[in-house]
Amino acid sequence: MGTGNMGKYTIKDIADMAGVSPATVSRVLSDTPGVNPKKRMEIKQLIKDTGYHPSSVARSLVKGRTNVVGVVVRDLENPYYASMAVGFQKELAKIGYIPLVISVEAGEAKGTGRNYLSEINRLFDFAGLFVSVQTRENILEESIKECQCPVVLLNRTFDIMCDQVIQNDYQAGVIAAEYLSGLGHRNIMILQGLVRESPSCRFRMEGFQQTLSVSGIELEAENMIESPLDMNAAYEVSMNRLKNRELPVPTAAFVSGNSMALGFLKACGDLGIRVPEEISVVTIDNPPIMSLPGINLTTISVSMDTMVSEAVKVFQDRVEDKNKKHRFVVLKPELIVRGSACPLSEAGE
Repeated sequence: MGTGNMGKYTIKDIADMAGVSPATVSRVLSDTPGVNPKKRMEIKQLIKDTGYHPSSVARSLVKGRTNVVGVVVRDLENPYYASMAVGFQKELAKIGYIPLVISVEAGEAKGTGRNYLSEINRLFDFAGLFVSVQTRENILEESIKECQCPVVLLNRTFDIMCDQVIQNDYQAGVIAAEYLSGLGHRNIMILQGLVRESPSCRFRMEGFQQTLSVSGIELEAENMIESPLDMNAAYEVSMNRLKNRELPVPTAAFVSGNSMALGFLKACGDLGIRVPEEISVVTIDNPPIMSLPGINLTTISVSMDTMVSEAVKVFQDRVEDKNKKHRFVVLKPELIVRGSACPLSEAGE
């Protein structure tokens, strides 16, 4: 093969020459399974012969559609979503896609009066959408139906016809309850997101509460507190509970969101309540900030790398075959022990 067009080939050119879809070429480029070994060798030889490099796909991946992928998150100020955005940037670059990260809260703040997911779908010709937002199911379902591209829903459990990749939130609640009760704690509180608005928060609460109940521990009503998934809001409700002198300070707390956990820690600090000496704290999700000195939170989480990598694989499968059955991938969370919790017998030492 001549080299006169060296460097001018696109991924679609390689796919056409190999008689496969662009998604199959992407799999070969990223060493992803699912390609016939003989065809994989053929594609690699074509890549070598043409001098093709993934960076040359900026023009397009599929005829009539750009290679820009939307990553729609709730709030980029939340460390969890910021970490997710970085993860997608790395993973999508491996297969020649460019992410456009959009914060739903920022869009809604403009007061358009329209559903933001539908709005961005009209504004951009996305090759795909990764969506991790908190919104009513009917709004989300309507938005997804309007999309003409593959949609992968992340860490949100809805009865919607699209691919979904989630953390087992019920299991996360179970792990938190087993860990804190195993440390001897009985006077335990839960600071949770708005259960009526978030299935994830509801599942975490149910797993936590039911597991404690099996151990003979019943959560007191005053120790079941809800807050928006926001540091400042969590700080306010935490202050109101912890400074109430008519109620004993719990010896342990399960805070079911990382931004809320930061607000809870700030409240403890302002009230002079030492962590973990006076109150043990366990939270959900594990963005890098959780391991910093002065925070050092014990967390229960699926690693962001795993979550994002799995979502990208599901997306590739959908690009490969738009008619295949929608996938519902459930990832098991793991306990990451740091310094924010200790046995009740060691409290106060």
